[in-house]
Amino acid sequence: MSQAPLQAVEVFGAHILQQLPRFRSKFSGVPAYPPLFVAMQGPQGSGKTTVTRSLVAYLQTAGLTVGVLSTDDLYHTHANLRKVAEESPDNPLLAGRGQPGTHDVALGCRILASIYVINATKRHVELPVFDKSLFDGQGDRAPGRTGAILEGDPAPTGPSLKAPLDVFILEGWSMGFSPIPPEEVTSKRDASPSDSPLRKYTVEALHQINRNLEAYTEWYRNFSVFLQIRPTNLDNVYIWRTQQEHAMKASNGGIGMTDDGVKAFVDRYMPGYHLFLDTIQQNWRWKGKSKSITIDLERRIVDVSDF
Repeated sequence: MSQAPLQAVEVFGAHILQQLPRFRSKFSGVPAYPPLFVAMQGPQGSGKTTVTRSLVAYLQTAGLTVGVLSTDDLYHTHANLRKVAEESPDNPLLAGRGQPGTHDVALGCRILASIYVINATKRHVELPVFDKSLFDGQGDRAPGRTGAILEGDPAPTGPSLKAPLDVFILEGWSMGFSPIPPEEVTSKRDASPSDSPLRKYTVEALHQINRNLEAYTEWYRNFSVFLQIRPTNLDNVYIWRTQQEHAMKASNGGIGMTDDGVKAFVDRYMPGYHLFLDTIQQNWRWKGKSKSITIDLERRIVDVSDF
């Protein structure tokens, strides 16, 4: 009898259930321990959002309360995104949302700090929402979704978190990326083939993204477990993202990007993968407590490893 295919939610869910009591043991005698902070990273189209949704259901079935936030919802407002682009006119990587430098890092820090102490403070934490449909697809933070910290027991008007919270997951395409030495940025670009995504941009543009990442490391302060989805080939991201666009257009009457438009869209993200993807498994904060799966073009798991 053939064995059932391994599912990402089972691998990740079992890992969190294993790590949770170990995490809580560090807070013996503390009246209200913080939630276990779990980071998740995977490239566009890898199924990260679907896996996260299934993981929440898996953990809830185990009796846990779970909160989730996407780094996409921490993008700057539309006005500030325009300001970022105007301040760096020679860097096309900052011409729209996506790369380090286009998120409201201070907002993320404030929200994450409040979630970490949510079980002790009993405050509600409102989650921001970034609406990608606004401004003809350029996006903007949804009206009223400022990420406020609320006292008492207010009636939620949108996504929010409250105590008790057992597990908190922050997921994103660049979650866990850390800056690398400037000379490594230069050497990686110089060593890449002429048709590499790194060669599409000036070395100055790449250095700016690397510098922008410095501020993001503050987000990682309380994360102790990392879940990573890795592709067997980074070029799979182009295929997955094109498949997503075709599916969306089939359901909405054909509204969406052309295949060339999808390629140009993904091109802007590729330098991040080539420069910073390997930094995730080198981070001491979650090293020794994290899990990685590798998936093929059909999103089937071909490898599972600890790091």
